[in-house]
Amino acid sequence: MKKKRFCPGCGKAISETQEFCKGCRPKEEISFKDIYFQYCSNCGTYFHKNKWIKTKDLESAIINSVNDSVKQKVDKVTPNIPDVTIAPGVNVDFTATVLTDAVDYEIPGRVLVTLCPKCAKQSASYFEGILQIRNPKEDVIDYVKERIDSDDSIHISKTEVVKGGVDFYVSSNKFLRKLGKEIKKRFDGELKESPQLFSRNRQTSKDIYRLNVLFRCG
Repeated sequence: MKKKRFCPGCGKAISETQEFCKGCRPKEEISFKDIYFQYCSNCGTYFHKNKWIKTKDLESAIINSVNDSVKQKVDKVTPNIPDVTIAPGVNVDFTATVLTDAVDYEIPGRVLVTLCPKCAKQSASYFEGILQIRNPKEDVIDYVKERIDSDDSIHISKTEVVKGGVDFYVSSNKFLRKLGKEIKKRFDGELKESPQLFSRNRQTSKDIYRLNVLFRCG
């Protein structure tokens, strides 16, 4: 006669292959990569592996991103999206409940709401920040244009000649900040960043900023 086994956590009968019952089994760590992606609020595409992919909605984009991020086999993903305005320039912090091997985990992620290149071109006035070049030199201007042209996800909505320089209205704050650092490293001059209050999200009570990056050529 086989000896019965019991769960050391609650005393329930368990099989010979089990150490704990389902309810008392210790929770293992879930392994996943950081989840951060861009989502176009106009057409519903999201940026994944260097290309814009069509999806049903933001929830579907999150599910796809979580499945790609988690290293274990995923049985189900349930996104938990806060009640915020989904508009270009807004960062949406979310969590996702992930079911794997009958255990639930909650993992965090972030979505940058923006416009894909195709929609941005249709909405030529859209921009998130301004690159201000002062005492401009030809090689600096050429470098700026070359970098922006090399990235299909970025566009300039307007180029404006102003007193003492040139302003570029750029579609991405993240790209603009990176470009400013690249210019500073490559050319002689002074770099300054200054966020400018653009609007306020009434639902989250968070301010939304546009970024001004000033580079004064030396």
